[in-house]
Amino acid sequence: MFSCYLVLDSSSAKSDLAYENRERGFTMAKMCSLALFPPLPYGQITLCESNNELLSGTSSDEALKQDFIPPSLHFPRESLKLHSRPESSSKAAFLDHSETLWMRSAAAWRDGGLSGLLNEITTSHSEAPKWLSVTSGCILAVLRWVSSFHGSLFPHVTLSSEDMITEFSQVLNWPDCVVRAFSWHPHTDKFAVALLDDSIKIYNPKSAITPTLKHRLQRNVAAVQWKPLCASALAVACQNCLLVWHVDPCSLSTRPSSSCAQVLSHPGHSPVTSIAWSPSGSLLLSASPMDMSMMVWDVAAE
Repeated sequence: MFSCYLVLDSSSAKSDLAYENRERGFTMAKMCSLALFPPLPYGQITLCESNNELLSGTSSDEALKQDFIPPSLHFPRESLKLHSRPESSSKAAFLDHSETLWMRSAAAWRDGGLSGLLNEITTSHSEAPKWLSVTSGCILAVLRWVSSFHGSLFPHVTLSSEDMITEFSQVLNWPDCVVRAFSWHPHTDKFAVALLDDSIKIYNPKSAITPTLKHRLQRNVAAVQWKPLCASALAVACQNCLLVWHVDPCSLSTRPSSSCAQVLSHPGHSPVTSIAWSPSGSLLLSASPMDMSMMVWDVAAE
């Protein structure tokens, strides 16, 4: 009588199982590509998506189209109140009054920086000392030459803030587009939409309340981005800064206070045209056409 014993190598079995899992995982990973999905039946097209399922049919299959009528939002341009004209353009509404050279110089420094100050002193021949006027004119000429040379190397830096946002925004025809930015929340059923008047509305199909976010620094919005692993934080790329809104999803307020917004800014880093959160949501990255470096913000520590 012969006895036969089958000896199983546990390490070999584990390796075979691991190999099978790797193969299965590789197949599942490859199926994430639309090119590897099975083709549609002949003569059919993809009509819509419902409950994570792509529904197909013929172009004349109206019954299927009628079964899936997604909700839609309409934003009439007439209902969006644009910002009033800037303060500098309202000077004509006031009577002229005499100011000293130093008062005008202080105002020029505040409004136009060093070049504004030098230009004010240079053009005030009768009030400024001759040596000061000539020196200011020479320095101003050098600054303009440097600015022109820098503009020839980087033509986009000569654009205005709005033109720069138009050039680098991800939205086609940004100045006249009613919807300037849009972002789905990665984990919950809600989205944020930035409109032409720089207001941001948050829509949730499970709630009848639509919060509207407004802030005095929220001008020329170029992008919005929800924070991962958080239901309340929304980053907004603005003309002069970054705003991080913290809106309680359980709040019944339709107009959250501006104190709910955290302001992030850095000299030379504006306008902000692109933002992105780290996968953990701990860091926020921002980019500006005027800055050759990206900024990494630790929002919790700011």
